[in-house]
Formats: sequence, structure tokens, C-alpha cells
Amino acid sequence: MSSKLLGSESDFFSEMVVTAIQNVKSVNHEGVAKYPVKSVHILKTHGKSSRDTILVNGYAIEASRSAQGMPNHIDNAKIACIDFNLNRYRLQMGV
Repeated sequence: MSSKLLGSESDFFSEMVVTAIQNVKSVNHEGVAKYPVKSVHILKTHGKSSRDTILVNGYAIEASRSAQGMPNHIDNAKIACIDFNLNRYRLQMGV
């Protein structure tokens, strides 16, 4: 928070940092709270101002659109998490 760039927006970013750290809070069986700072990641993109910074509650994928015709936002997206390479296995029903 001592950055020259963030100093003028310290109130905005300090609230975001506190919220991000509280989101990764975990309490063990003894009631001791742990805050794993390494669980908070910063994804940087080009072209917007510092006030356009957002906190994503959940997972964020660092990828950009490869063409202007691609959508910026997808509602009710279904994402499959698989643990094998799709090039190596042939699935049933021709998938």
C-alpha cells in the first residue's frame, strides 16, 4: 500500500485488501484463525484505470479475448474440471 500509484487511492485499495484476506480466512479445530496470504493472487491487465480494479470472489482465469467478436461476459457458464488430457483419451459416444 506504500506504492506511488496506489497512494492516492489508499482507501479504495485498503478496503479491497481487507475483504480479500477475510475471504481466505480459515479456522482450525482449536478456534485459531489462519489467513493464508499466498491464497490471494493479483491478476494484472492493461488499459484501465486503478479505480476500475475489482475483487473477484472465487476463481479468476487470466485469459483475454483473442478477437473483438468474443463476448466479455457469460452468464450461467458450465465449466468442466477434468484431470486428463483430452488428446490422449477417446470418450464414449464419440465425445
